[in-house]
Amino acid sequence: MTVLQAIILGIIQGITEFLPISSFGHLIIMERLMGAGRSPGVLFEVMLHMGTLAGLFLVFFKDIKQLGLEFIGITADLIGNANLYLHNKRTGDNLHYARIVHNTYRKFTVLILVSLIPTAILGYTARRLVPLGASSALMPGIGLLITGIVLLVVDFSSLKGEKTP
Repeated sequence: MTVLQAIILGIIQGITEFLPISSFGHLIIMERLMGAGRSPGVLFEVMLHMGTLAGLFLVFFKDIKQLGLEFIGITADLIGNANLYLHNKRTGDNLHYARIVHNTYRKFTVLILVSLIPTAILGYTARRLVPLGASSALMPGIGLLITGIVLLVVDFSSLKGEKTP
C-alpha cells in the first residue's frame, strides 16, 4: 500500500464514520478497488478508527469529561441508595432515595451503559468473524446490503412521524 492509498483510505474513514453505514466495510471494498496489493490487515483499519476516536476526544472533550463525571455521580448515588435501602430495612425508616437520572448527561451515560450489553455479547460471539470480514470484500458487501435494506425499511415505515429522541 502506498502513502497516497493510505491517505485516501483515511479520508474515506473520516467521511463514512459519521454516516449510518459501515466505515469498515467501505475501507475493505476501497482497498480491493484501489488494488492496494497486500491487504494491510485489521491493524491498519483499527488505527484508522483510533485516529477518528482521537479526533472525537479532542472535539468533544468537555462532553466526554462531563459524561465521566456523571458516571462517577451515578455510581456514588447507587451506592448511597443501596446504603439507604439497608438503613431503611434495618431501622424501619422510610427515607427517600436519591434520583439517579436527573439530567441529560446522566440519561446519555445510562443509555451508553445499556448499549454496551448487546454490543459486548455480539462482539464476543462474532470475534472470529472479523478476520474473515477483512480478508474478502464479500462479507462487508453483504453487511452493507443488509444495512441499506434496514435503513430503507426504517425510512419507509409507518412510524415515520412518531420518532422520539
